[in-house]
Amino acid sequence: MAHSSVTSRRLRPLDLLPRRRSHRPGKKHQNADALSRRACRQCGSGDDSSNVHVAAMALDSASPVERWQKEDAECMQVREWIEKETWPQLAPEGSLWMKSLWSQRDRIVLQEGTIYRTWEIPDTGDSRLLP
Repeated sequence: MAHSSVTSRRLRPLDLLPRRRSHRPGKKHQNADALSRRACRQCGSGDDSSNVHVAAMALDSASPVERWQKEDAECMQVREWIEKETWPQLAPEGSLWMKSLWSQRDRIVLQEGTIYRTWEIPDTGDSRLLP
């Protein structure tokens, strides 16, 4: 019974197969390699954690999102529903955005003049506010 060349190669012991060794430098993980190296004590280069700079930005009280929401007629309607706590019994006619907000009315809140949607992170159960 004759075997095909592919089958006969598979049947040969692995020790008899020709092997080539070549160095394949890691190109995909160079950033992780550099981050995992320790600082050189002899030359003094390394990360000096005492020279850490932190930048912060203060937001003005009237955020642009709040201003945009006050200029939009639909947002003003939603704001009125939130403030009066009287959402319509049926989904409002009009845009899909209004219908979407109406369907999520139990998650829509007004905080510091801005309309937010409460979003709960499934894994942790934490809540976030999304404008």
